[in-house]
Amino acid sequence: SQKSKEFEKTPKTEKEAVDYAFEILSNVAQANSTQWSIVYDQKRSMIYFRTRQSPSIKSVDMKAFDYACGTPVKIIDIDTKTAGDISASFKNYSREANRDLIERAFGGTDFLKGLPQTAKDGYAAFPERFACSNTVNTAKAQTQHTANMFHYIAYPALYVYKQLVSS
Repeated sequence: SQKSKEFEKTPKTEKEAVDYAFEILSNVAQANSTQWSIVYDQKRSMIYFRTRQSPSIKSVDMKAFDYACGTPVKIIDIDTKTAGDISASFKNYSREANRDLIERAFGGTDFLKGLPQTAKDGYAAFPERFACSNTVNTAKAQTQHTANMFHYIAYPALYVYKQLVSS
């Protein structure tokens, strides 16, 4: 709270503001629990982040992407070692790339290592369940989306619970 109040007292350049925000996030980070830190600059449509595995600050210019229906969905591994603007480093989404990411992430997380392959396959295919639409979702579509999200969140939570209880 104090750092936020101090921020407003002195004008800062864009870089100074981003560094200041990351300093605040570092001060409240949990040593072995904080996996990434993100700073949003809504005025400039920029996202800055760093991860525990790759602590150099990366930036994404949200104006660099085409959000029209029919354009390819883009993905990136947030642990990329590249620093600075990574907007051009995004690749087209594929189920295989998503499956690889899931395998690496779950394999490196103790309580998710034993998750069945069928569950990992479901996670890999999950983004494909969404369709681009220029219209507002109906209540029925929103209800279905919520049910789908619950399924993909609840299943691993129940699996983790089962593993903890049986330990």
